[in-house]
Amino acid sequence: MKAPSLSRLFQALCALALPSASPCALAVQTANLLWRDGATLDIEGRGFPGLTSSPYVRIPDKWKDAIPEGVWRNSRTSMGMCFRFVTDSPTVGVRWSAAALPPPHPQMAPGGQTGIDIYRRAPGGEWSHCRMATPDPKTRRGELLLDWTPGDECLVYLPMRIPNLASFEIGVAEGSSFDPPPPHAVAKPVVHYGTSIVHGSRASRPGMAFPAIYSRLADVEVVNLGFPGLGKMELPMADLLAEIDASLYIVDCDWNMEAEEQQERYEDFVRRLREKSTHVCPAQPDGAALEVPESAQHDGAALQAAPGVGFAHSAATPILLCGGCTETGVARPQEVFAKGVYDKLKAEDPQKWANLHFLSGVGQLPVSSDATTDHIHPNDYGLAHMGPVYAEAVKHIIFANHNKGNEQ
Repeated sequence: MKAPSLSRLFQALCALALPSASPCALAVQTANLLWRDGATLDIEGRGFPGLTSSPYVRIPDKWKDAIPEGVWRNSRTSMGMCFRFVTDSPTVGVRWSAAALPPPHPQMAPGGQTGIDIYRRAPGGEWSHCRMATPDPKTRRGELLLDWTPGDECLVYLPMRIPNLASFEIGVAEGSSFDPPPPHAVAKPVVHYGTSIVHGSRASRPGMAFPAIYSRLADVEVVNLGFPGLGKMELPMADLLAEIDASLYIVDCDWNMEAEEQQERYEDFVRRLREKSTHVCPAQPDGAALEVPESAQHDGAALQAAPGVGFAHSAATPILLCGGCTETGVARPQEVFAKGVYDKLKAEDPQKWANLHFLSGVGQLPVSSDATTDHIHPNDYGLAHMGPVYAEAVKHIIFANHNKGNEQ
């Protein structure tokens, strides 16, 4: 008997490995779609819903003169924003337009600059990626039509770097449902303030930014306030963050901070953020504290609480300070300084600072030169490693606080 050729074996293996029809295949429009204006829908990842001049910008106009000009300009993007919904439509469509497109960047993929990204989740299942699409560079318009499994949840990420997105629409077949998604595990969002790494500047597409990854893994809404080169912890930024009713603030600015800037701003910023974040946590003041381990390990990254101190109730919203991610396996000097501030505050008043936490940058990335594009910014390989690390840290903090409230 003649042995099959390698090409035939490969074809047979592909036939076994791939489904006969993809639920996210490109669709040929066969029925009229009813298009909904994204501006009229609930948009996740917005820190200030209803308070911005456009639904697709991140910071309200009232902050324009109070924060650095570069932060203001960068806030005109829709980074981190997304739509979630459930539909029984056999087709899902997305179309959008931009007033302008950012110039090409040698280390950024087109999908990471101007692309939209779509995920799906079957009832009771996990998120899986469907498709990414970019707009036509001449018309600055984009459209994507997908075959859809009726009843699946849809997640649509908006572009990361398009300034002042002009329009965004979602279409489903006429007569089909367009229902709200299941609620997140915790109602209030995580607010993540930081650098270009937080922004996702080297991700190949919006869903690969590590805050988007841990949002899916931990089932939390994330407000992405990453600003390339501009995460410098000015005091007005602490005031801005505190205006968002959050379940957790993540401060992740080490890569943008010079030693002098850290010495001048870091401790004052953390104190100011705690002072201003007066939103009441789920726990009640007369309840018992929930004891958790002193540290939680995930792939070498340690989430640290004060020695011997459980996560007692505090009215202050939890704050997570982060060391900058590193591929070397050695903490950077900025992390050493930040950890020193953390230790100082914890020793100063363990009860007051019970909701202050620290995540080392060591272990966020694999010790590999393949995890970044330039030994600073993580690529998709590095971002896929960071996402689970942050997901574990976020779950340990906000779910502990949430459970305390439920026990009382």
